Amino acid sequence: TNVPNRVMRAMLAPIINHRSDDFVELYTDVVSKTQQVFETQNDIVALSASGTGAVEAGVVNIVKKDDKVIIPVNGEFSNRLSQLIEGQGANVIRLETPPGENATFDQVKEAFDNNNDVKAFYVVHNETSTGTMVNYLDKVSDLTSRNDSMYIVDSVSLLGGTSLPVDKWNIDVCMTGAQKAIAAPPGISPISISPKAKKYMIENPPATMYFNLARYFKYYEESKHTPFTPALPLLYAYREALSILLEEGLENVFNRHKTCSDALYAGLSALGLTPFAKEEDRSITIVALNYLDGL
Repeated sequence: TNVPNRVMRAMLAPIINHRSDDFVELYTDVVSKTQQVFETQNDIVALSASGTGAVEAGVVNIVKKDDKVIIPVNGEFSNRLSQLIEGQGANVIRLETPPGENATFDQVKEAFDNNNDVKAFYVVHNETSTGTMVNYLDKVSDLTSRNDSMYIVDSVSLLGGTSLPVDKWNIDVCMTGAQKAIAAPPGISPISISPKAKKYMIENPPATMYFNLARYFKYYEESKHTPFTPALPLLYAYREALSILLEEGLENVFNRHKTCSDALYAGLSALGLTPFAKEEDRSITIVALNYLDGL
C-alpha cells in the first residue's frame, strides 16, 4: 500500500520514553482511534509485530490441545492459519474449497450442525493469495452463539477498506495489519478482543510471553502502557494513518474503495483480463488475475 507523506513524516517525531506521560497520550489516542475503525468498544492491543504476529496471538490465546475448531480454507493465508491452529494440537475441521472460491454460509452452518462442541470459528476475511472476500460475516454469530463458541476474524488485508462492525457482528477477536487498507508502514498490527475472549485469555494464559495478551490488558489497565518496548516511530505513523481515515470519514473511505474496485474490475474486463476469484467472492482491496493464454 502506498503510504501518504503525512504518515511518513509522523515517524520523524522524537523518540520518547515508553513509560512516560507522553507515551500514555500517544497510546490512548491510538487505542481510541483504532476502536473507531474497528467499530467497537472492545479492548485493543496495538501489537508491535507483523500481521502474522497478530494472527498468531489470536490463535495461541484461544486454542488449546484437542479443541475443536472450524475454519474455511481456500488459499495460502487461510491454510497458514489452519496450520497455526493445528500446531496448538487442536482438532481442526477444514472447510476446503478450490482457490478463488469461498466456502458458503450453508457449508459453515452444516459444520456447526454436525458438531455441538466447537470451541472456535476462525475465518480469513480477505484471502490475499486469491483475491477473495467472505461476505457473510454478519451471520456467523448466529452459529457461534449456539454453544458460546469464539468467533475470530483475520482481516489483515481488508479492515479499513470496508465496514467490519466488530461489536454489531459479535466478533470476539479481530486482527489486522497497519500496512494494508489503513495505509501505514508495516510493523503495527492491532487486535480487538471482546470481554468474553478477554476473560478466557486471562484465565487460560498461553505458554508464551510476548504474545500473551493478558499481559497487555494488565499494563494498559494499570498504567496505559505496553508490557514490552513498542515500535514508537511506527506507532506515530499508525496514529497518523488512522487520523487520515477518520478525517475523510469511514463511510467515505469505504465508498472510495468500492468505487475504485468496481472501476478496476471493469477496466481489466475491457482489456480481456479475468479475475481469479468467482464474481460473488471477489475482494474489493485485492485483485488477483488469471494469466492470459500464452503467458
